[in-house]
Amino acid sequence: MSPKLVIRTEANAQIGFGHYMRCRALAEAWTREVFFAGAVPHSSKAIQSPIGSRADAEELSQYAEEVGAECVVLDGYQFDDEYQRHIKQRLLVLDDYGHAKHFHADLVLNQNLGMTAELYPDAGKLLLGSRFVLLRSEFFPWRKASRAIPVEAKNILITMGGSDPGNVTLQIMLALDVAATVVVGPANPHLKILEKAKGPHTLVVNPPNLPELMTQADFAFCAGGTTCWELAYLGVPFMVSVLAENQRNNAEQLVANGIAEKFDPTRIAQLLSDPKRRSEMSEKGRALIDGEGATRVAMQLAGERIRLRPARTEDCRLLWDWANEPEARASSFSSEAIPWEDHQKWFARKLQDAECAIYIAVDEEEKFVGQIRFDGDSISVSLDKNFRGQGLGVILIQQGVRKIFKERNFATVHAWVKPANAASIKAFETCGFNRAGTETVRGHSALHFILNRK
Repeated sequence: MSPKLVIRTEANAQIGFGHYMRCRALAEAWTREVFFAGAVPHSSKAIQSPIGSRADAEELSQYAEEVGAECVVLDGYQFDDEYQRHIKQRLLVLDDYGHAKHFHADLVLNQNLGMTAELYPDAGKLLLGSRFVLLRSEFFPWRKASRAIPVEAKNILITMGGSDPGNVTLQIMLALDVAATVVVGPANPHLKILEKAKGPHTLVVNPPNLPELMTQADFAFCAGGTTCWELAYLGVPFMVSVLAENQRNNAEQLVANGIAEKFDPTRIAQLLSDPKRRSEMSEKGRALIDGEGATRVAMQLAGERIRLRPARTEDCRLLWDWANEPEARASSFSSEAIPWEDHQKWFARKLQDAECAIYIAVDEEEKFVGQIRFDGDSISVSLDKNFRGQGLGVILIQQGVRKIFKERNFATVHAWVKPANAASIKAFETCGFNRAGTETVRGHSALHFILNRK
């Protein structure tokens, strides 16, 4: 079961909001309580000691003990090797360029491109590369939006992050011959200057619908931080500017891999009129980021054996094979084999059904372990035959109900099991489900189990 988590980071006009935003993505993927410490939105703990000091570390570790958190995350370049030594809990450090001389952490995450283990010779487990990009869940629904590549890119977006202390936003506005939507971050100190110089551009301050604005864009201009991953995930071609030295390597790698282009005023007009190049950038960006990085990191930090991801269109055959496996049919309340055509129609409906949630369980090696489905507050679960008898059914149910209770306002979750299905009965009871009597389901006797939210 995932432990409680404390995240230590900072966000302000000088350091920006990128550290906080990626930590928010990890917090969303964490299925138990998360506490933020530091000067960030929704912080649970104000750190009184000087940032990065030994007193800061001791104050943080003590706070983690007070709230019963077994895991701590550090994201910020002030948290050096000496600071890390004083954290008693299981520790994950987020890094971008090797900011500490040594890393005294159980795990080190560097989600940037081109990172190698040589940068962390004395660290614990390394989570390196774009597989572990921390992306907030608000972007996930927009991945499905169609991405047209027009001959001329007309919907232009400028988004330089939460602060942009050097006012690079203004430089890009002045370099454009076409109107753009300009996103001004919550800590941007140059709003009045931008308003005076906006010309044909539209300024949007700290918009609540940033994923939608990105999805609508034909082309974007951004800084070399978190926004790069968001645009790549959505398939938006973009030019990248380096606002801080810690962004340089990643920006250069994105350019080298053909995912982005370096900001160059002389290149803008040509690129906006080149649909082939923009299409290549879009496809490479989508291929790079799958949106599952936060759940991968959460799995590693919590020490869990599996993680859950939402079912996708390409999972149709996998679920059909599982559903028609003889043992699965015997446990079902409808034991007949399911025709492929019927399954395709059913699965397409379920993916569009707001009342239904289907999750695929995968292990650390990305092998498919099983599935858990919620039709409203009713649960069904099955394991791949190669993973049975390993206690994974209990873990799958525990993760699934924690996730659904976090995402939906259910008071209870219900399960119905055939009396002969001893393995499922044991799994549900181990997970805290209580028997609520015997009922008839599709002509079969069924044990009814209930789990209360509390």
